[in-house]
Amino acid sequence: MAKFLRASLLLILVCVCTWVAVILYWNGIHLVPSTEDVAIYLLILPLTIFLAVLGANWLWQRRKARLAAPPVVAGATAASATSAPAPATLHTLKVIAAEVVTPLGEELGAIAEALQAAPIPPLDTALYDANGFPLATRRCADIDLTLLPPAWQQDEENQAPNVAKQRALALLAGVVGRLGGVLTQLAAAQTLHIRPRQPQRAAELNPAWLGDAAPESTDKAQSHQRVPTLLRVQLLLEPGLDEAGNATVLAWLHEQLAPYGLTDAQLQMEIRAMSANSLAKHLNAIVDELAAFSQPVVVLLLAADSSVCQQSLNEGLLGDDVADRAGMHFPGEAAAALLLANAAFDMADCPTLAQLGMADLAECEPIARTRPHAAKALLNLFALQTHRRTLPVDIGWLCTGLALGPEATEAASLLAVAPTPLQMNEVLHLRSVTGDAGIGGRLTGYALASQMVAQQSVPTLLVLNDGWLERGLCLLETAPEQPAPPAADT
Repeated sequence: MAKFLRASLLLILVCVCTWVAVILYWNGIHLVPSTEDVAIYLLILPLTIFLAVLGANWLWQRRKARLAAPPVVAGATAASATSAPAPATLHTLKVIAAEVVTPLGEELGAIAEALQAAPIPPLDTALYDANGFPLATRRCADIDLTLLPPAWQQDEENQAPNVAKQRALALLAGVVGRLGGVLTQLAAAQTLHIRPRQPQRAAELNPAWLGDAAPESTDKAQSHQRVPTLLRVQLLLEPGLDEAGNATVLAWLHEQLAPYGLTDAQLQMEIRAMSANSLAKHLNAIVDELAAFSQPVVVLLLAADSSVCQQSLNEGLLGDDVADRAGMHFPGEAAAALLLANAAFDMADCPTLAQLGMADLAECEPIARTRPHAAKALLNLFALQTHRRTLPVDIGWLCTGLALGPEATEAASLLAVAPTPLQMNEVLHLRSVTGDAGIGGRLTGYALASQMVAQQSVPTLLVLNDGWLERGLCLLETAPEQPAPPAADT
């Protein structure tokens, strides 16, 4: 009805304008029009102009719809039909979902329920548009776009709304906002559990909650008056975002977390660079933005190719020059883990990880035995390779790389000798290992998830990609009870 009214008004306007112009012209030249002149200029000419305007408008709307439609990717169909994703889907890790694991068991169900309410597209369909944002986020129609800052409502280039960008960022804003309240309750609960001058109360807590602040004995517990909240955020440096764009994401994240009283939290940023160029392009802006955080920030640089690792080592990006600028700490043991992991990416055609360069493994093993962070980095990066289906994982070699021994093949035994408590991201990575590589019941993600919940490990804010979110929630819902580890032979 609205289109009919607009068309009618357009026809009346065209007729009136045409008639006035023609009559004034005839009066100016003192012409007495014939019947043919009246029919041509007062009837046929207005209708012709009206139809031409309608046709031009139809062509313009069709062109806009074609530009807004997602491009058809030839490899998408083939990727969904086979077990290996297309190369375009290997770079779709995106900050569009989050998950928190807390020591409060009753909060776990509420978090999973809130996350399941957010529509998450399948991994194989999360292809990028021209602006570098997943096209699948266009399907998130129920996201509240008002959560975005006003400056983000317009696209920087053409000052027009970018629906894909708005929905992707608004989804992250909504999840962070909901989880902020949970973290606030968690911080209050931890304050009640750990009080100054009450060492006996601190001794009753699970040491996994305390992380690096765990007291060595009851006598020294007075110096640890609170449990630090550990926030882990994964940020992918996207080629489709400019340098200011990635820095703006960090500034906005800091702004979102500030109202929840998390100024005492330790933030660990896992910066994943897909290429050496993106790392060099964005690192300075990110370091400047991270300097705004009041607490030290632990940054672990992870890479998908050896050129990033080599450039990081050559330019000293893991050294003290960058750390001094932002008060950050780059764990030096991550370099050894990067060398080993990048060797795996460079040799993606190898049938097993056991055929990788053993010289690199020999260099990393002593560090892994004495530095728990290196072992965790190895675990994460091995699982990342398996998730991309570039390499199958040999369980004996995996345990050797983690300095746990090839005999620790049962999940309970693996966790019992782990240098540090496994957190949610390691559990999800190992679930990906068991699902994609087919290791089977010897090392099941279900047992790992159950053990993780039983350990009540340090709370973690983890930004997941599309596919892992659904896997992780399903894993937690169906996790069976963890059997007790076998007693040691006497």
